[in-house]
Amino acid sequence: MICRCGGETRVVDSRHPKPHVVKRVRQCEACGERFPTFESREVPTTMKPRRKGASTEAWRKKVEADPEWYRQNRKRSSLRRKAREAAQALGRPVREIYQQWGVA
Repeated sequence: MICRCGGETRVVDSRHPKPHVVKRVRQCEACGERFPTFESREVPTTMKPRRKGASTEAWRKKVEADPEWYRQNRKRSSLRRKAREAAQALGRPVREIYQQWGVA
């Protein structure tokens, strides 16, 4: 970076006050003046923003369309949780408990 006097500058101090922002203190080698610079880095936008409540809304529609599916899903989830706990207590693989109980 070049100073107002036209001389080259060097970085004396660097800090990160915020994510993706760098505050640098530079000093001119010709006149000795110090001044701060703020540099920001662009955040990569490779991910799409999530819509809030999208999955909750889809779940609600499924439940309203087929209440029996919801009851069976709850029962299956409960059995799987209990099977994981039993497998941990017995020191056996979870898959074995699933097959024994017919949860699969």
